[in-house]
Amino acid sequence: AYLRLDHEYVLMALMPYIQQLGLTIVSCNVSDDRLYVKAVSDKRTGEVKKGDVIRSGVSISNGEIGNAKLEISPFIERLVCLNGLALPDNAFSNASRTRMRHSGSRIKGEAVAFVASRDTQYKEIEAKMAHARDAIDFALHPDTVSHATGLLRDAQDGPQIIRPLGAA
Repeated sequence: AYLRLDHEYVLMALMPYIQQLGLTIVSCNVSDDRLYVKAVSDKRTGEVKKGDVIRSGVSISNGEIGNAKLEISPFIERLVCLNGLALPDNAFSNASRTRMRHSGSRIKGEAVAFVASRDTQYKEIEAKMAHARDAIDFALHPDTVSHATGLLRDAQDGPQIIRPLGAA
């Protein structure tokens, strides 16, 4: 049977860890079908150039009704911008984004299907939450912040775009 990851369970499993790490929640939205949380660290920062500070963060999203996977992604927030420009997670390798499918298959009609015990289901969910905590650790790892800082420094040295294509 389909094993969903309830928003409530995801929050109860990950929020204490986020608090333990000293992260600040900058946005959180829970709807009937989606969960979004963004948290940043004031401890994991870098400097692109003097006064141009970045801080690392983690983005968590989930779709508990089968419309989306549980996803944990690193992001970098650049504080020099008044709106906090965020370096998108695709600036990192695809391996930096963690996606976990909700388990099982849908049962059609009155078919007889194998259903794992509740004990097995809870163990599977706990394993996914442990994996999610590992993904949060990766997002905040000094090497991740250093990599992002390097990307932004390299971009500083690139050609200046004075009039982008399509600009009036």
